[in-house]
Amino acid sequence: MHNIYMKMPTVAGVRMPGIIAAGVQVPQDDFNDVWRGFQAFVASGGVPHPFDATQQWDGDAYVRDTDLAAQALAEAKKLALHRVDAFHAEIVQSLVDNPTQVEKDTWALKLETADAIAAGAALSTAGEQFVTAAGLHDEAARQSWAQAVLVNAAAYARVVGLAERLRDNARTAIRAARDEADIAAILTAQRQSAEKTAAALQR
Repeated sequence: MHNIYMKMPTVAGVRMPGIIAAGVQVPQDDFNDVWRGFQAFVASGGVPHPFDATQQWDGDAYVRDTDLAAQALAEAKKLALHRVDAFHAEIVQSLVDNPTQVEKDTWALKLETADAIAAGAALSTAGEQFVTAAGLHDEAARQSWAQAVLVNAAAYARVVGLAERLRDNARTAIRAARDEADIAAILTAQRQSAEKTAAALQR
């Protein structure tokens, strides 16, 4: 049974109606001879090829177009790199309890102030205002707060470092991927490694 049929592409998760026959899109129309031929093909047990934009009809069969394949792989890599970056940001956020942007905006001042307190150095005007507003008036309270900030900063640096290593490994692997199956496997591996890392950090 000569298979000249290929499924239509999926757009926004929805398979487009119709069929591709010998490289030509054919509408789902019972008055169309080619569509009726496809129905007869299916009824006799035939299965159309899955949609593949890199396959072109050469007059007798679908053959891989190397230029289209290279373009499709480049686009798949581009999208995968965006997904890796987005997942990196997501995993870092989740591992540090999803701080708000307002809270993150105070981190630099907190760390600078905590470093100064721990070193016994003078605080900046902004640092003094911050600890005063936080009700940290005596030295013991300030030292306790500073140690907590420094511990949290070290933990955050560790989280970011581990997440960046996962991201960089995934990005390097994606750039070297040979096909979209490789890319899918790399993204799965990145997610599994991130979940394993998160579980270890949260023990």
